[in-house]
Amino acid sequence: MKHPLSVIFLLIALLLPAAPVQAVDDAVEKTYCTQGIAYESLDDLKLDLLNNAKKAVINELFGEFIVASTAVENFVVTKDQIQTSSLGFVRVEGNTDFHNGDDFADVCVTIRAYVTDEDRAKFDPEQLEKKYCDADDDLTTAQLIAYVKDETVIQALIEYNPKLKGVDKESLLQLVQKVTYLESGFISDTQTYCAAFEGYVVPVEVMAFLETGPDLETKVAATTEGLVAYYSFDNGAANDESENGNNGTIHGNPETVSGVKGQALKFGDYNHPDYIVVANSNSLSSIDHFTYSLWFNILDNTSQDGNGGVSQYGYQTFLGKSGDRTGIFLYAVRSDTDGLWYPNVMNGGCDLTGGPCGSTVDLYTQTGMGVNLGEWHMVSVTHNDQRVRLYLDGVLQSELVADKFMLDPAMATRPIYIGKELGGTHEATMWFPLSGMLDEIRIYDRALSETELQALYKQDTSEKAAQR
Repeated sequence: MKHPLSVIFLLIALLLPAAPVQAVDDAVEKTYCTQGIAYESLDDLKLDLLNNAKKAVINELFGEFIVASTAVENFVVTKDQIQTSSLGFVRVEGNTDFHNGDDFADVCVTIRAYVTDEDRAKFDPEQLEKKYCDADDDLTTAQLIAYVKDETVIQALIEYNPKLKGVDKESLLQLVQKVTYLESGFISDTQTYCAAFEGYVVPVEVMAFLETGPDLETKVAATTEGLVAYYSFDNGAANDESENGNNGTIHGNPETVSGVKGQALKFGDYNHPDYIVVANSNSLSSIDHFTYSLWFNILDNTSQDGNGGVSQYGYQTFLGKSGDRTGIFLYAVRSDTDGLWYPNVMNGGCDLTGGPCGSTVDLYTQTGMGVNLGEWHMVSVTHNDQRVRLYLDGVLQSELVADKFMLDPAMATRPIYIGKELGGTHEATMWFPLSGMLDEIRIYDRALSETELQALYKQDTSEKAAQR
């Protein structure tokens, strides 16, 4: 804390005469005060005073607009983000007037400021219009209609501002207000559906979104919704920290090591495998709305191939529910082309009761996006009633219509295996052991959005950096 004498000298340094003011008709005068004790330098104090005074100007001029915009449930930008992005609009007449406040150690600034007509226009809605047509035999009629309508809005936004390309769909759709579909329907004698819409965006909201992105703390907080199992491994055990009681049983002797966040479990190698079994429960029984997300770090190429033999280009298991070709199987396979490990998810095509196996379906990590030994990465799979999606480090890798990723209904009754996969239907044989580390396993009974997954990724990596 600064000595009171230093505050006095700081205040004296601020008491400079203000220059004559040239009046502007619609200028706003604002005063903001704070205690100068907590600041390390004069420049820090002056900047904070000025920014807060400018925020007061923005609130007076556009406060009702900002409150109305951010009052929308789950809106993608916050009041503070819009205020921060708008600070550059505020023009101050003459010099700023720094002075003492009424209380001891208070320092104040008074500004007379205005906003140009050009910048005012950034708070005015702009109309978007777009028509889009598409056909997809893999989609049901309802799914195709929903997809085309959403894509119409998304393409209009990207045309409005190409920097929005690559932003997740959920966030983009919330940027458009008063959406009205004008013409919608199938082209005669075809399977092609078309939609035309009009809606409105507010430039300052788009600007705030691009500058600051969705608020990380808000998105991370939202990711506790629907969390049915969480394993941090910080205590060296497989206890469920979601308070749903889905504790795991450890088989073998995995080592507690430093993880991506806190501690992790290091599973034995191919010759000394370890694994965890989590008994099924009602909270783990969803097979059409879920998210499985975890951090992994593969340490050895020695693995098991599809015939049960030892290989340098085999498979390693992260997590499976139902076992071999009977449900969700989240794993990695090593490419014999580039030598990298590629996280994938398989649906399985077998009947848990021992019936014939059909064709399995996999979602793959994109070519060239594989990972090396000794690297931490986050892999996630989400499933809702329309799409199954695979993400690596919060970035979408591939997706498939849910109807094409069929899951055995009996998966709802089966346990979860971590670090190895249950072989066959109900056999005790274990396949594809992991030679590496796992951390921060999260299971949800809903499909997280790409924004939420990216928020989790940023949270975990920022906490890892803070541990160093």
